[in-house]
Amino acid sequence: ETTIARTPAIALETTITTDQAALLSQTARASQVVQEVVAGRVATEMDLAAAQTARMIDPASIRFSQTSVNDVAEIVESMRAVGWDGPPIDVVRLTDGSLVAIDNSRLLAARLTGIDARVVIHEFDDLIPLSRAETILSQGGVTPATWGEALMNRIARQSAAYRALYPEGSDVVRWNGS
Repeated sequence: ETTIARTPAIALETTITTDQAALLSQTARASQVVQEVVAGRVATEMDLAAAQTARMIDPASIRFSQTSVNDVAEIVESMRAVGWDGPPIDVVRLTDGSLVAIDNSRLLAARLTGIDARVVIHEFDDLIPLSRAETILSQGGVTPATWGEALMNRIARQSAAYRALYPEGSDVVRWNGS
């Protein structure tokens, strides 16, 4: 038997045989899950899903993590017609309890239409799945390990003025109407 990883954050030990390890490497998804376990980020995709419950909340209670958003007009039209129709947005709870969105366009659309936003709230120190983390790299190309690091990466990619004025997100965002 070969021990793949012991993940201290969730105290899970995964033991597989050499034959099982060879079978896992045959699919890209299985390989990705093993990489996430070895990196200490998550135990399994199922563990993440169980920990993440979407809820509807007032979008005005969530700050933006970017200076501007694009392609909101079509989302607004859709929300006016059918309400929130799509996956939840990722939101990070800061240590003071305030909420900041990782995903900003749908948040603005919800504000403009007056409907609640469907969100998954992640604590600042919660581990982030590798597949999502790779979409929010730091300016130096470093992959975040937690949702808080991902949020700080998103804010760090904004202008110097934005970072200075809104180091933990802003209640306002620029939108050109498209």
